[in-house]
Amino acid sequence: MTVYIDGIRARVRQKLLSEYDPSKTVEWQDDALDVFIGEVIARISKARPYEVRESVTLTLSGKNEISIATIADIISIPYAEYPVDKDPRRLRNVTVFGSTATLVMNVRPSGDATAYLYCHKLHSITESSSTLTPDLEDLLVTGVSALAANSKSRKQINSVNVGGGRVAGTHLTWAEVTWNKFISELRIGTKQRIRLMYSED
Repeated sequence: MTVYIDGIRARVRQKLLSEYDPSKTVEWQDDALDVFIGEVIARISKARPYEVRESVTLTLSGKNEISIATIADIISIPYAEYPVDKDPRRLRNVTVFGSTATLVMNVRPSGDATAYLYCHKLHSITESSSTLTPDLEDLLVTGVSALAANSKSRKQINSVNVGGGRVAGTHLTWAEVTWNKFISELRIGTKQRIRLMYSED
């Protein structure tokens, strides 16, 4: 079952309250958590991006160039396919400059023709949609919990607060351990990326 951003916030609060004393007034507002969610999603996306195939149109006069200005949240385009739906598939290398992607190949379409761009994109999560798989949802909760605890603990250390500086230091240690767990688990699931050189013919 897909979890949306309100569910992620709830899981983060539950995780934090198991570390903090739930009888005390310790709150994390949505706006604050959403900042951490954005930071962690960006980090997850760089290691394990949202993989999407986009259909685009090559033109006779386009010199194998395609505008990608309307394709949102692109991190990279590892490869393309042209002509499409062949067996075996005809994969092509892609170069990107600004908002223009160029298929590296010697062939030119004789008219308008479809090509596929295989894109790596940023993940997203809203109140009604999410690109995250269950394992990435778990990673998101771990990372956001660590950042939220780190932020609160650092504020507590130099102030008179519930439990004093000793407790804040304990929570800071928990935050650092949790963040290290997030980084470790993110690395375990990251695919090794090998850039291949495809035929230009």
